[in-house]
Amino acid sequence: MGVTASEFEISIPGPPVEAVPLGKTPPACYPQVELRAGSGTVTHPIAGALLENAFVRVWVCASLGGRIIGLFDKRTGLWAIPLPDRLDLEQGGIRGVELNHGIEFLCGPERLNRLGQTDLRIVENSSGGAAAFVFEWFGDTSWHGAVTLQSDGATVTLEQTLLNRSLLSKPLRGGVACPGMGSDGVCDDGEGNGFCLIDPDGGLALRSPGVWATLPADGRLGGRRADSWKATLVPFTGLGRHLCSGQTISIGADGDQLTTQFHQTIQGGKIFLSLDGQTLEAPIDNQPGPTTSTPVGQPASSLDGVLVRGADFSPLAKWPPDAQPQPVPLKFDHKVFDHMVHCRIDPHALCRIPGMEAAAHGWLAEAAARAGDRERADAEMERYLAYNAEDPLGWWLKAAIKRESGLDRTEIDRELPNAHYLAPLEPLLKAEAFLNTPQAQGREPNPLLASVAADPGQASGIVGAYLRHGLVQSAARLADELLRHRPNQMVHLLIAAAHIEHRSMEATAAEHVAAAEKLPLEPPFPYRPEEKAAVSRLAERFPGSQTVSQLARLTGAAKE
Repeated sequence: MGVTASEFEISIPGPPVEAVPLGKTPPACYPQVELRAGSGTVTHPIAGALLENAFVRVWVCASLGGRIIGLFDKRTGLWAIPLPDRLDLEQGGIRGVELNHGIEFLCGPERLNRLGQTDLRIVENSSGGAAAFVFEWFGDTSWHGAVTLQSDGATVTLEQTLLNRSLLSKPLRGGVACPGMGSDGVCDDGEGNGFCLIDPDGGLALRSPGVWATLPADGRLGGRRADSWKATLVPFTGLGRHLCSGQTISIGADGDQLTTQFHQTIQGGKIFLSLDGQTLEAPIDNQPGPTTSTPVGQPASSLDGVLVRGADFSPLAKWPPDAQPQPVPLKFDHKVFDHMVHCRIDPHALCRIPGMEAAAHGWLAEAAARAGDRERADAEMERYLAYNAEDPLGWWLKAAIKRESGLDRTEIDRELPNAHYLAPLEPLLKAEAFLNTPQAQGREPNPLLASVAADPGQASGIVGAYLRHGLVQSAARLADELLRHRPNQMVHLLIAAAHIEHRSMEATAAEHVAAAEKLPLEPPFPYRPEEKAAVSRLAERFPGSQTVSQLARLTGAAKE
């Protein structure tokens, strides 16, 4: 069978979770609020994507931060990652509550949205496989994850790309976290059921117990840079005691039996056993299936070594494994680059400093766009992308500038596909899709922005991004459409702040502030630079607004 992909929703009992009321000082998890687990038991609806082929089932949970919450091995009828029968929420983490189950994508030192909702899309590929794409955007950070299952094997491919959306460096790192995962990437229940994470490119390393990441905990990612990795998740079950795993086979020991489980088809391979100074070999030709056992005449765990080679003599699995070199910690001082950007050093001079070219041209493009010089902004974006073509926001901005300028449609059609390839779930691309449609006269909200409007942080983020680049008309149209979907306090305030710059629009600004007053204060609170600037500007213009005053106090006390 090929891969079937579908949405699932299950109910799992667990303690209730409630928000801690805001105090006078913003919490460490600002712009979110702290959480705490209450007493008693409630039912939590858990939704996501279920990927299944002839060998395994994989549950990717969108409503718990995009983690893999279950992995069932159909070959043996055993669980590699059991679905929890209860959400055992524990006290801890930056939000106050955490769940130590499954495989969780990392984003920075600590994710604020570990238990929250993420965007999820199921995508089928031409080879018969399917993937669950996961996306999250919070503040100046976003990331895409992909969990892919092919039809011809039992392994799962994991991928992640983080993007620092700011021009300044940030404490960010990608990777995965799973309780019990060791330095060899293995998580085993002691009975030969579990999984092994294999990264052939060596981009991931064990940074702390259960955490495989691209950088150490204090690592930083440069401004507008992406951090990507790709690894293979190898599930194994029924091995007895796990010895080693490769992408095609896992080997274990169960008494005097050597156990093997194939994950991909192997033809023309050989297995070598080292025993009492002798080396025995046997051919192997097998397909993915249940675990098999072979007697070796003594405890299999006492073998001197096991090696599996493919038909081309390449090593497929080895025990004991070769010692792997430990990565040398990267100690790079981003403060030098950050200082040059933050202090507004002459960007023309920055263009001539190695490593600063992209930031300098990006800065010049933003300045030109805000000044209304679309032609120069487009030229600077062309230079920016020559140095940083992996930035989807660069391709988005270039297309947006050309659209507002009424430039060649074919050029826009060239740039937007690049952005979609790099960031398929990017909300700014949904915004551009909406802005490229004729303005409708009806009052029904446009479904293109439904998913963006459902996430208050994404909605305010896209309006702020267009305002930051001087694309005011686009921002106003987006804000109007988003507010047709649902009320959003920060969207009202962003547009109000944009309006007070034009004296003829002060009455409209006051209407937006009044609309914001009617809405409750809810996270995420103002966090991005344009959001904090909008609140500060409105606090001066509307000192009688209780909502604006409260938010101004919050943003003034919040740590950067």
